[in-house]
Amino acid sequence: MAAGATWERWYDAYALAYAAPASVPQLACPDCSASALRLVYVVVDLVDRLGYGAFWCDACLQGISLSRAEAPAGAAVALFGETAGVSIPDYAVVSPQVSGSAGVAPETGLAWPEV
Repeated sequence: MAAGATWERWYDAYALAYAAPASVPQLACPDCSASALRLVYVVVDLVDRLGYGAFWCDACLQGISLSRAEAPAGAAVALFGETAGVSIPDYAVVSPQVSGSAGVAPETGLAWPEV
């Protein structure tokens, strides 16, 4: 995959990671193709598991951040304010292009908002 991957390509990779969190280390980075993706959810409480998802590549330090995301079973989770032992690097966040239309990832049915 080419360097400079779009937000949509990152979201497609995220959809695969969301559907199968255990597969994240084997997925190819949409930016550099390395198998170095990481996904961590920082949640407000461990019951509803709602918070934000940090999805990045340890090799190229590119990625996306998703707010109001529900952590699926099997995903790495850290409680907001208690992230000791969880390392989320200062990665470059890929932003969606302004398109004026909402979208849905076909793999999961997850929707992203209109921008």
